[in-house]
Amino acid sequence: MSDDLLDKIKKKLQTHLGDGLVIVVGSGLSCAEGLPGMSDISKYLEVNIPPILPKNEIKSWEQIATAIESDGLEVALSKYPPTDVVEQIIVKLVGDYIYQKEQDLLQTILFQTGRKLAFSRLLNHVLKPQEGIPVITTNYDRLIEVAVENAGIGVDTMFPHHYVSQVDQKLCRKTYRTEQSVVGSKKRFRYRDRVKLFKPHGSLDWYQTPKGPVRYQGNFSENRLIITPGTNKYRQGYNAPFDLHRDEGNKCIDNAFRLLIIGYGFNDDHLETHLEKKIRSGTPTVILSRSLSPKAQELSKLANVVGIEQVVDGSRIISGEYGKAITLSNIIMWDVNGFISEVLET
Repeated sequence: MSDDLLDKIKKKLQTHLGDGLVIVVGSGLSCAEGLPGMSDISKYLEVNIPPILPKNEIKSWEQIATAIESDGLEVALSKYPPTDVVEQIIVKLVGDYIYQKEQDLLQTILFQTGRKLAFSRLLNHVLKPQEGIPVITTNYDRLIEVAVENAGIGVDTMFPHHYVSQVDQKLCRKTYRTEQSVVGSKKRFRYRDRVKLFKPHGSLDWYQTPKGPVRYQGNFSENRLIITPGTNKYRQGYNAPFDLHRDEGNKCIDNAFRLLIIGYGFNDDHLETHLEKKIRSGTPTVILSRSLSPKAQELSKLANVVGIEQVVDGSRIISGEYGKAITLSNIIMWDVNGFISEVLET
């Protein structure tokens, strides 16, 4: 590969984080920071579910467990939707497992190593519009929230209060107002820098109470509001607050001028209808992934898309604009830290 072509690619990528950017984040980002992936979660469930199953649920789980071995967790739960009892056990175990791993990781980062989360570094290079930076994530953990606040900006989750909060989109937006002016008969407001974060699959700090869903930063023993893989997620996804986060996130995708997709495998129909349609309409898109999924590879062959994945000795770039795939030896551009070092800070 010539230096001129590499420079051309880098310049194109450098201009991508401008006006109208929407960021979509999948589990790949959390895994890169040290949180468990789907394979780890599957193994955890296989060990920890059988000892606590009611006898009348054993057959249902054994069918799922067999499918996990051959097809993986998401496919298994789609083939054999769990009963309500088994599903609640899965929600409980998955939430507690990821919560503990998240706490261990954050303690190490904040009190021992002091290293910076990759998403914090990325935000230094992203244009910060008055309406906020839209970020949509299918992750349950709070690494994005921590990364955003460590970058010195706010995070709008549509839960405005700090301790126990119910959803209030308008009030949450008002909390970020810094000043107002009057132009003619209209009031104009300015807002401090913030990320507008949408979590259509739920969050480790969401709980259902008799008065409705709340966000709570502590660790209740009740099940968290998270949507596990499988067909049941489509039913749950239309309940509050999942529906609001999904709908607002999809609006942002529909209005995006450009897309940055990080560690996302394109396997979720809650986002797919809007996301794939937007990409195929010609919206400039950059996809960063350790391994591009079949769908991501297919989309990367479009002229408006640049897909970057890992190869043994570096990175591979796939884009319809450049024709055949381009291999970059000893250049790491597929993960966020590498992308920043090689593209944004050169």
